[in-house]
Amino acid sequence: MLATTKQRPKTPRHTTVISSLDDVVEVASEARLMKSPYWELHQVSCSSRKGVVTLRGRVSCYYLKQLAQEFVGKLSAVVEVDNRLNVVQQPTCAKRRPAIAGLCEPGMPAP
Repeated sequence: MLATTKQRPKTPRHTTVISSLDDVVEVASEARLMKSPYWELHQVSCSSRKGVVTLRGRVSCYYLKQLAQEFVGKLSAVVEVDNRLNVVQQPTCAKRRPAIAGLCEPGMPAP
């Protein structure tokens, strides 16, 4: 006698299951940062709890830290942004472009 087992329906691996408003806010925050032309913002991680989005990661200048906060803060479900991004300034940036030291350009990799 052969035993039969019930098989669970397979869920595609590419499908993201969104179970709460916080999950929706996290996905929307990361999607907003991924649309940025600044590649460093693509590496920022977002978590959300009761509408407060926490940003974590590293960026090369304070401009990008502020920009990440602005991008995420404009989402309608975001109540507050807890910006915990660390700024790791690169000393070679000032040597390469002294006129714009401290500013970051879209698509420019960190030295």
